[in-house]
Amino acid sequence: NEQIKIDLSERKINIKSFSEKLDLFGGHFEIEKKLARLSEIAQIEGMEGFWDDSANASKIQKEKSVLEEVTKTFLHRVFG
Repeated sequence: NEQIKIDLSERKINIKSFSEKLDLFGGHFEIEKKLARLSEIAQIEGMEGFWDDSANASKIQKEKSVLEEVTKTFLHRVFG
């Protein structure tokens, strides 16, 4: 599987427009929570010793992969 990285710092999102579009989906995707979790995972990955626990690192990488795919798909469909 090809890993896809989303650089949110380069993505300029008009919050009002984002909220309006999110409302179209009824908020079912909880996209804000997913994006926040991706940010949290990025911080966790940078912590000393994170990669030493390969089982935990693997678990978090799988979660990250799913979150990246879901958020990428959502943002692409909403913002084109």
